[in-house]
Amino acid sequence: MFDHRTGGYARVERYERESMSDPNLTMAAAAVAMPAPGPNAEDFVQLLRDGVNGYTETAELVENAELRTTLHELRSERSTILGKAMRTIDPEYRAELDGDGTVSAALHRTWLEVKAAVAGDASVIKAAINAEEYAEAEIGRMLDAGLPEDLVLTAQAALDQVRASLAELNAWV
Repeated sequence: MFDHRTGGYARVERYERESMSDPNLTMAAAAVAMPAPGPNAEDFVQLLRDGVNGYTETAELVENAELRTTLHELRSERSTILGKAMRTIDPEYRAELDGDGTVSAALHRTWLEVKAAVAGDASVIKAAINAEEYAEAEIGRMLDAGLPEDLVLTAQAALDQVRASLAELNAWV
């Protein structure tokens, strides 16, 4: 920082001298200078898990047997990508990622149950399309924001699968 009293960068120079002699100070300065964290493995895995759970629930709600089969197939495809993502993640961290998905997705699935009871298959499919559009946007955002490098290829495959799912779901509307 420019020191107006001395007409120079005295504080910065002093900090640099001190940090050279104190490695902990350098680490603290580096930690403060770190950018905000981007998306992580947990965000990505939860998004995929929400999709698997969503397709499972949606398949149970629809009355059309052919549509139910399609939804089971889409669930299987998403589950395969979830498995790939989990195999990419450090085994010690994998155990921490076990779970049922996010609370917001669970609420969305509850809303689906109400819609199915009131409005039938068409409304359930529209809600599934909305969920897939959300997944498409989130995966794109994660890729743009710097998802961990070891998950990039899996995320791209997930994005391709979500787009294919959207096309398939839109054919039912």
